[in-house]
Amino acid sequence: MLNLQILNLSRTPIKSLPDPLFKLVNLKSFFLNHCVLLKLLPSGIGNLSCLEVFHLEGTEIIALPKEVERLKNLTSLKLSFREPISFNQQPKTVIPVGVIPNLSKLENLYIDVSPEDDRWKASVGRVVLEVCTVTTLDTLQFYFPTVELLSHFNWDTMPTSPPLSHFKFTVGDHTNRIIGQLPRDAEVELGRYDKCLKYVNGKGAPEEIKKVLRHASAFFLDRNMTVEKLSEFEITNMKQLKCCVIGECDKLQAIIDGDQMVTNASGGLEVGFKSLEYLYIYCARSLRSIWEGQLDNSGFKVLKYLVLYMCPQLTTIFTPGSLANLSSLEELTVDDCSRVTSLVSGSDCENEIKHVLPALKKISLRFLAELDNISDVVCISPRLEWMNFYHCPNLKSLPIGKVFQSKWRQIKGEESWWQASEWQYTEQDSWKGIFTSYGEIVGFSPSSKRSDALSEATASSLFEGRILEKEVLSEGCSSPSNNTDDHNAAGNDRGDYKSLTVMEPVYSISPNGKFRRSISSWQKGKLLGSGSFGTVYEGFTDDGFFFAVREVSLLDQGSQGKQSILQLEQEISLLRKFEHENIIQYLGTDKDESKLYIFLELATKGSLAKLYQKYHLRDSQVSAYTRQILSGLKYLHDQDVVHRDIKCANILVDANGSVKLADFGLAKATKLKDVKSSKGTPYWMAPEVVNLKNRGYGLAADIWSLGCTVLEMLTGRPPYSHLEGVQALFRIGRGQPPLVPDSLSKDAQDFIFKCLQLTTIFTPGSLANLSSLEELTVDDCSRVTSLVSGSDCENEIKHVLPALKKISLRFLAELDNISDVVCISPRLEWMNFYHCPNLKSLSIGKVFQFKWRQIKGEESWWQASEWQYTEQDSWKGIFTSYGEILNYM
Repeated sequence: MLNLQILNLSRTPIKSLPDPLFKLVNLKSFFLNHCVLLKLLPSGIGNLSCLEVFHLEGTEIIALPKEVERLKNLTSLKLSFREPISFNQQPKTVIPVGVIPNLSKLENLYIDVSPEDDRWKASVGRVVLEVCTVTTLDTLQFYFPTVELLSHFNWDTMPTSPPLSHFKFTVGDHTNRIIGQLPRDAEVELGRYDKCLKYVNGKGAPEEIKKVLRHASAFFLDRNMTVEKLSEFEITNMKQLKCCVIGECDKLQAIIDGDQMVTNASGGLEVGFKSLEYLYIYCARSLRSIWEGQLDNSGFKVLKYLVLYMCPQLTTIFTPGSLANLSSLEELTVDDCSRVTSLVSGSDCENEIKHVLPALKKISLRFLAELDNISDVVCISPRLEWMNFYHCPNLKSLPIGKVFQSKWRQIKGEESWWQASEWQYTEQDSWKGIFTSYGEIVGFSPSSKRSDALSEATASSLFEGRILEKEVLSEGCSSPSNNTDDHNAAGNDRGDYKSLTVMEPVYSISPNGKFRRSISSWQKGKLLGSGSFGTVYEGFTDDGFFFAVREVSLLDQGSQGKQSILQLEQEISLLRKFEHENIIQYLGTDKDESKLYIFLELATKGSLAKLYQKYHLRDSQVSAYTRQILSGLKYLHDQDVVHRDIKCANILVDANGSVKLADFGLAKATKLKDVKSSKGTPYWMAPEVVNLKNRGYGLAADIWSLGCTVLEMLTGRPPYSHLEGVQALFRIGRGQPPLVPDSLSKDAQDFIFKCLQLTTIFTPGSLANLSSLEELTVDDCSRVTSLVSGSDCENEIKHVLPALKKISLRFLAELDNISDVVCISPRLEWMNFYHCPNLKSLSIGKVFQFKWRQIKGEESWWQASEWQYTEQDSWKGIFTSYGEILNYM
């Protein structure tokens, strides 16, 4: 063990490093990536003198210990830091003085810090100077809070290629935004390039940015307040640029202004963006065109991908004169640009045909309500293979007349749009084998993307009408405390007043760039309630603003207390980044020697649980509250966050009827169904939370809880209220929903039942009663994860649907397993699958293949399947493919 050279503890629940680990003196590579519970590194890390690679990417430690400077052989160091918010003794600096200069062999340095960490802002200048002394450095990821700090890198004296072969620089004073607008595909594209510059929340085009831009292969311009043309950064500085993403730049009017072009040494215009392959522009409110003024004939010659998203001032994408520059363009996406009427304006097909995007293969046009023409130049491309249309109601014809049909792979759109289309040069019927229908999604808009369960739930007639838009946030909304309904309990009228001075402005900038109230000097007022996570008081600022204060003791409370503090930190980490009218607003924190104070909005009417104890809630009132709960849940789920404790006691109401989701102590970020802890309140927990069986669960768990919450509001009591907690868990674990009274309206019952959909069809014990079942169809049951749960194939084989011949499974987005009991039937002949994206394996291992007649599904799903007990190739003669229907909801 002492000779161990590589140790990987990444993604483990390790909380601290044991002392024996530091005796591994021959260790060369140590990986601690994404260990979310590890917060401190002990000084013993300095004993690992042979260490060459030390990575803590995604493991947010409080600070780097001074002893790291003894790791003289270190060549690669990756660090992630978090801002301490609840520790009595905070390290004064993130990286101690002198540590980096002592790492003389360092080649790769990755530093990820919170933009809100004042310790980094205070010491980053010194850290930059120390980094510049490391002559061996080849790769650097770094956050510069101010543009001026870039001046320490003397780019002017560097040779043609800078000494850093890889860099990822983020420049600008900004807030981490897990709810930022940056689309996922643009984020992934930026990550592909080895020299990436992100300029955030800046003004104009500073010289320091221009100097770095000369060496960058990717550039992300985010929320620049004043830039009107990208060419303000000077075309000569962007010759090496391959990827450019521009987002939320409200003043941006065009990418290039030809009148700003400069002449080169030969007297011609300087070529613009001669290396650019990928251009993504989103949320550009003032963007009028890609080009303005004089245009050279060489720029954008290699551009392959162009995406325009949410540019409301655009009316036309291209002019005929600009098309000659786009001879390499292969993919075009225009999404939610509400005023676009045509992609290309022109009139003479014969004269322009040679210029009309000759390499274009794919077009995606979505939510273009005014689009009535793709191109006056009828033949937009001779190589088009794939076209995708959604919500383009005025588009009646396509430029596909002189295109060879043999090259086409797919045209996709709504069935009603296709039937209403008017075709030029060709008969509509001849394209039927190529057209694929989305299916109709009535009333869908870009702002209403949500999970299948949420979409289905909100379609209920129980929620006719719409949520009223609020121009301003109301004063006060919520004050959460964990698992308690005493949010607004009565207290002493005068209360226990306490005056503190917090050095914060009256307003700060929220993650969405809006003004958010900050707490300056304040007084602690009357008691509102208490719970396991502290006591809640009313707060009152010197300028008359009321808010809620949660007071938490920081004194040593043993291991349970430390775990509570950690959970509280996680809750604050989420809350500080949320901004939505139906989620409590986080206003800041303060602390003294023994207590942490968390400032939140104030809800004057307490929780929904308190409300239904006072009043009988009618359908109209429950409908109004539920619409707002859905809006808050949709927002959370769009951020891949599962709440895990939705119930009336955790939903707060103000006097104006505004509803806020509260108590995020159990909330968790998840992009997959990877939550594997049974947390929540028993009566509201979903079956998949109770019955984990190591499979995990995801966002759909909140939908079950929502159904229970609506039932609670309408009946005035919790679900399963006639049972003890353990009895309720037993029933939930068996998939038995709570009793829904017949006295409820049909609309209310329908909505609740949609939320309380099945997750498993059969249990092993029920299979013995189904010995004659020959055909099974499960269609559009969005929460089903498995047909049969079980673990022992040999013991259960006699009970596993022995007569079953046909299975049809369609639109089961959560289905990831047909049966833990591997051999579901020995007589299966026919299986039909459609839109079951998470189903990777089939229980067909011990079935004789000569009995099979057909397995049918999408081709992409078939190719991605993982098979048990059998080779996939041996089934090829039996499998039949549907056409592909992408992005179906």
